[in-house]
Amino acid sequence: MHTIVSNGFVVLITVAFIVVVYFVNFWWKRRRLRELGNRIPGPKVLPFLGNITDMVGWTMEETLQKYLKVASLYIPTLRLWIGPRLLVVVSDPVDLENLMNNPKCLGRDDIKDLLDKYPLGDGLFLLSGEKWKYHRKVIVPTFHYNILTSFVEIFNRNAKILVKNLREGAETSKIIDVLDYLTLCTFDNVCETVMGISMRSQEKNDSKYLDSMTEYFYLMVDMYLKPWLQIPFIFWLTPGYKRMKECQSYLINFSETLIDKKVKQYRENLKDSATKGSENGKQRKAFLDLVIDSVENNNSTFSKKDIIGEINILTFTGFETAASNLSFLFMLLGFHQDIQAKVYEEISDIFGDDLDRPVTMEDFNNMRYVDKVIKESLRLYPVVPVIPREASEDIEINGYTIPKGSDVIFNIYFLHHNPKIYPNPEEFNPENFSAERCKGRHPYAYLPFSGGSRKCVGAKYAILQMKTVIATVIRHFVVQPACDRDEMKRLCAHITLRLAGGFKIRLEPRSKPTHGVVR
Repeated sequence: MHTIVSNGFVVLITVAFIVVVYFVNFWWKRRRLRELGNRIPGPKVLPFLGNITDMVGWTMEETLQKYLKVASLYIPTLRLWIGPRLLVVVSDPVDLENLMNNPKCLGRDDIKDLLDKYPLGDGLFLLSGEKWKYHRKVIVPTFHYNILTSFVEIFNRNAKILVKNLREGAETSKIIDVLDYLTLCTFDNVCETVMGISMRSQEKNDSKYLDSMTEYFYLMVDMYLKPWLQIPFIFWLTPGYKRMKECQSYLINFSETLIDKKVKQYRENLKDSATKGSENGKQRKAFLDLVIDSVENNNSTFSKKDIIGEINILTFTGFETAASNLSFLFMLLGFHQDIQAKVYEEISDIFGDDLDRPVTMEDFNNMRYVDKVIKESLRLYPVVPVIPREASEDIEINGYTIPKGSDVIFNIYFLHHNPKIYPNPEEFNPENFSAERCKGRHPYAYLPFSGGSRKCVGAKYAILQMKTVIATVIRHFVVQPACDRDEMKRLCAHITLRLAGGFKIRLEPRSKPTHGVVR
């Protein structure tokens, strides 16, 4: 018995010694990171925890509000410690321009490391280095003007279905959460334009792919915001681990099956007659079709893993951001009837009394006031309020050194709410984007789609989709608020920026289109 106790004591001492050596070594290697990081302004740091207590709340709403409160005290440059991780937050347009174009600050290794534990494949959003450059070179042409033009038919068709679904809520004057409707609409748009398949989720009001993807990324964001969940054995003990694995498995299997089917279709089409082949060439092609065409013709070296990553990331970012953007915009129109009246007047000038005419590319160019409204909505509520990067080398900026290995956070929310750039920044004022006010404004003072070499490749796609939905919905309905205006201040850190209380509105059917009047 004495021998067992002695052996157990020796094992305990040995384990304790190894742990101490590990932490001392870890602490010693990161001394330069701490020294340089702590020269940057920021709140008081607690041993081991850093600023976790200042940043992380029990709810998504509390987490975001804590972050905004702390960040507001140290504009434009802030230092935060999340455990051993150093975060350097910047919001000055000059600094953002320098960093977004700095090759030492293009990677996203922290997020990629997290996603690599439960991978969906490699996508442009997560890649860095030469592989990122190659993927971007292949993907950018798939958002060419002619290809975007071919997608407008899809946007129109799904916008009409959206109106049909919204009418049920409008006829009974009940309160609806418009995000639910817009999510299904934008999801159908993205699935057809990215993957080339019709999900018809608006008609079925159900999609396992949509539910699995949303839950997968929700759990991923939860892990990112709660560092303790990034410790494998802790996450394994939570219900989220099982759901993460289930969602991951479903999404990969779905994608692999779809890719195999598309490749088979492509090869069968090659065997068709020359006439039929010519007709097929005129058909609209989705992103996946274009990539497979490139791979089959040896014009790209995308692997199946690469394609899986791209279609899943593009699909998710495509519908999630668009639905959130449109939801904020309709909420704002509900609270600002005068601006909604101007939007309706412009739409009436373009479409007259025709409620059902599809939107065309020419119409988009004529929606000048709508364009300002969209830009102001994206300024006030950037649905991606922060953009993370990693410093691969030391970077000098604003009188400080951002040390190698630290996370660099681009604070888009504070950039867009800077009173030196936008007077009365909390007000919804589309004239912020009049030609007169834009003159002389720093090009990096407005970044709803990021900036620099990693600017979102789908920015034009997003705007065309938004304009189609707005022009279609506003022709049929008057948007009314269904909550207190203070609800617009209750922001929460979801996958994208959200309202904690939801996007509650009422819709009044327009009895008869009347030029210049909201009825």
